[in-house]
Amino acid sequence: MNTNDETRQLLEEAKMSMADGNLVLAFAKATQAISRNEKDGEALRIRGLVQYQMGRKTEAMDDFRRAVELEPALMEAINGLFTANGMEMPKMLSWKNHYSKR
Repeated sequence: MNTNDETRQLLEEAKMSMADGNLVLAFAKATQAISRNEKDGEALRIRGLVQYQMGRKTEAMDDFRRAVELEPALMEAINGLFTANGMEMPKMLSWKNHYSKR
């Protein structure tokens, strides 16, 4: 199994753990994935979601921001930024299209 496959497997395990309500394990798996590839926006997005669910709003925001910096087309990460700030993402903004054209 190559590093990319291992990272994807860790992220799948993080998602399953999150769905099962095991946020500590989900956090650990996502963090392991990030340690294998610090520039994986999806891993940061997932860890941000876990941290948000754990009540770690500041840490979640940091992960969401970094995910967006690395992969601006991650619409869910951008939406997560708004959610973590207690705001609804404006419907008129087409972030994915905006960033994909750059």
